[in-house]
Amino acid sequence: MPNARFEKILLLLILLTALVYLFTLGGYSLIDPDEGRYAEVAREMVETGDYITPHLNYVKFFDKPALPYWLTSISFHLFGINEFATRLSPALLALLGMFYLYKLASIIYNKRAGLITSLIIGTSLLYFLISHITITDMPLAFFITLSLSGFYIGYIERSRDYLLFYCGMALALLSKGLIGIIFPCGIIFWWSIFTKKWEIYKEVITLKGIMLFFAIALPWFIIVCYKNPDFFHYFFVRQHFIRYLTTADNRYEPFWFFIPIIILGFLPWAGFIWTSFKESFLLLWTPPSKQKDSELFLLMWFMFIFLFFSASKSKLVPYIIPVFSPLAVLVGGKIDSILSKKETLKFKTALIWNSLFLFTFSTLLLSLSFIQRDYLLGEILPISLSLFLAIGIGVFSLFIFYKKGKLKEVIIILTILGITNCIASHFFLNIYAEKHTSKYVATFINYQKKPGDLIVQLKGFDQGLPFYLQERVILLSHSNDMSFGNEHETNRFYFINTENLKKLWNSNKRIFIVAYVSQKEEIKSISGRKVEPLIVIGNKCIYSNKPFSMKGVTQGV
Repeated sequence: MPNARFEKILLLLILLTALVYLFTLGGYSLIDPDEGRYAEVAREMVETGDYITPHLNYVKFFDKPALPYWLTSISFHLFGINEFATRLSPALLALLGMFYLYKLASIIYNKRAGLITSLIIGTSLLYFLISHITITDMPLAFFITLSLSGFYIGYIERSRDYLLFYCGMALALLSKGLIGIIFPCGIIFWWSIFTKKWEIYKEVITLKGIMLFFAIALPWFIIVCYKNPDFFHYFFVRQHFIRYLTTADNRYEPFWFFIPIIILGFLPWAGFIWTSFKESFLLLWTPPSKQKDSELFLLMWFMFIFLFFSASKSKLVPYIIPVFSPLAVLVGGKIDSILSKKETLKFKTALIWNSLFLFTFSTLLLSLSFIQRDYLLGEILPISLSLFLAIGIGVFSLFIFYKKGKLKEVIIILTILGITNCIASHFFLNIYAEKHTSKYVATFINYQKKPGDLIVQLKGFDQGLPFYLQERVILLSHSNDMSFGNEHETNRFYFINTENLKKLWNSNKRIFIVAYVSQKEEIKSISGRKVEPLIVIGNKCIYSNKPFSMKGVTQGV
């Protein structure tokens, strides 16, 4: 296939990938707790007009900085308060990430490598999934990418203008805290050591850049600390150092936890990881060159973040998404090199590993269809089976084209497999969301409640509940996310105890209680008698102290 035609096809596939990203945003309910939490904080900003002090269920919530909430708030103003608007900003940032990685890879390697890199990151399974969930990890990953791309493009082009580096770092700080500074600075530090580029500090440390960083990052932190003196200790000490160094949040995982996550999350390109890394590491022992500088920079970018999170006492799957950016550029450059040099043996090895990873992934999904009791077989089996067959046909096609020496066609098929994975994961997200959302409980209550009625959650806190109810929920007990709010809330009515809940039940106020199916005895203790639930939705029951008509109530559920 001529290179010009190949590049046009790659560009069309990038556009197709972008369409898949945008057309799969609003098709499923918000997933609790994470999506409900971050969407509700943004909704309360829009409702109250307070864009400085984040609130969750109308109490202070300082777990994360404000930028992700601001982005979601803007989306709410433009498109209304709904699931599509909630997920729009992480998806757009993911697409912008594809663009900046295209630019970075084009400068380090060439245009074709840039197009391949853009497709690799866009069709990687975990990157797609994180871009379709409203959490802070995609904003962090993008702004780290923006910062480090800005730095290295400035270095390569000798523009001596590193403003994009400082801008990205400031926005990363506003997205998830201190790692927005630690990652870019730490990566550049270790890169300068391994390449002996000591002179880089004279170029990159500029008064203009530092002033830009402070102008973007400092105002919100200064104002929020002024308005909330308790913010500084909780945000910087509790949420950064204590969370990283201890198991206080019960998120401990072994050191190797992220290795299988990266392999599965980087499908369908994971087979190229080893070849790319091996050859880049070997550059450590070669004379100085542009290729050595570039690939060591990408290696430091990957390794610093990977080791940082692997050493942490607190690990969650989305944390590792920032390493996908340098990984995509490394693999994109390596694939471009293999195509240019026609290194068929390396290509064959990567294809074999890719096939093993893809079949393992699809087989696991198919197996889960039969053993996962939380979901009906009829819900997930059609998707799992379709994906299994699609991967089987795709892998067979890969080797057919490989044997014919059509390596470019193999890359196109891999991309199509990646897009197929993304579409399938959207359907899986839809099914998962149906079991982990507050939407249907809220829909039932909204259908029946009148002004002045109160909603109580008996155990825990489904953080999407106030989002869909668009009002405050009274909590008997709560999740760790509400601990700070509980400690600093002066109106104790909304953090109720059992005795006061009993009084409320027996008052003239009409209340709805959201409880787990297993909490019937607790409801009996509160009401003083056996009470039947109004409705059972999943593992939740809804009770009320005042009878009402059930006619037509299930129409909205």
